[in-house]
Amino acid sequence: MSLSDSQMQFRENVEVTAIVSTYASESFMRGCLEDLVEQTLFQKGLLEILVIDCASPEDEGRIIRDFQARYPNISHVRISERETLAGAWNIGAAYARGQFLTNANTDDRHHPECLEKLSLALKAHPEADLSYANVYQSTKPNESFRENQKEIIYRYKPFFAPEVFLHYQFGCQPLWRASLHEKIGYFNKDLRAASDYEFNYRFALAGCKAIHIDEALGSFLERDDSLSLADSTSLDEQMMLRQRYATPEGILNLYSLEGYDTTSDASKISIFHDISLRALSVRYPWRPHCVDSDPDLALIAISAAIALDSKNPTLMNNFAVALQQIEREADARRVLESLKALGEIEHTVGEDASVSHNLRQLSNSSWEDIRLEASLQLSSPF
Repeated sequence: MSLSDSQMQFRENVEVTAIVSTYASESFMRGCLEDLVEQTLFQKGLLEILVIDCASPEDEGRIIRDFQARYPNISHVRISERETLAGAWNIGAAYARGQFLTNANTDDRHHPECLEKLSLALKAHPEADLSYANVYQSTKPNESFRENQKEIIYRYKPFFAPEVFLHYQFGCQPLWRASLHEKIGYFNKDLRAASDYEFNYRFALAGCKAIHIDEALGSFLERDDSLSLADSTSLDEQMMLRQRYATPEGILNLYSLEGYDTTSDASKISIFHDISLRALSVRYPWRPHCVDSDPDLALIAISAAIALDSKNPTLMNNFAVALQQIEREADARRVLESLKALGEIEHTVGEDASVSHNLRQLSNSSWEDIRLEASLQLSSPF
């Protein structure tokens, strides 16, 4: 597992290293390399392409050698045994000479200026450790960025550390400083499908910063056989990460890193309310036309808030909303009945339209067609 002297010569002036992990991806390799050699940084001699071949049973090497014959700045590292995607990225990061690194998935494609724009963003923001952009959805294997119809965009949000509890935040083509690994370590190679998400958690918890470019600079291929969709592995690993990190203490920690006061009970309640609202109405970038919900995260946050203020109408109302969303209708009704019994509804609860709406549902014998409404404004306790 070594690089020749001729391969090493060009690498001293590299700005960005694109790490390509491949295993049984021969059908995508030519399109992947064609995409990368069209990058403006590559044409300026500032991008190296580093292919980590994880003992692939297919002949990606033939395609790579064809490109190496035409371009001097493509390296091929073949290892003797299969490695996880994260393990391959770690090998690539160890070999890389760029001050900035990116993972270039064999089936995804880039705008020709993608890596240059992401690099410029990091140069313009020395406080940032990572840059990322939006992507278009692709459903056609080996469709180039230019060929993409650009009809569906996965739009990511500006980085806000606590939203790591909701989903992976950086898309499929982030660019990060090589020095980031000195801060938070490498990818967890024991995870088969969610190593990028685990890296995102450690990134946020370390107080690292990311800069978002609100522009589609790539395309992401939706595949039923992808690591995230092929089986339950990705979901299982995400649930494991949820159990490890999504605690009341973890929530307060990330809000504190964003500058929020976490010293008083009132400030803690406000924080738990905020993340619960984000969870009860979340727009995942890859479901751009849908409003989804994460009631499990909402319940973690609301339960922590109720422990500090057990008679707050807003918290009780939203607790019932989250319970209904996980099909615990009887428990949701009991919470609303307790809320109704706690005070004079017309004076205390009636001011909140959502709470009033939900309390009126207590007279309905069946909740099959009823959707409880979350209360946005945090009210005072009884």
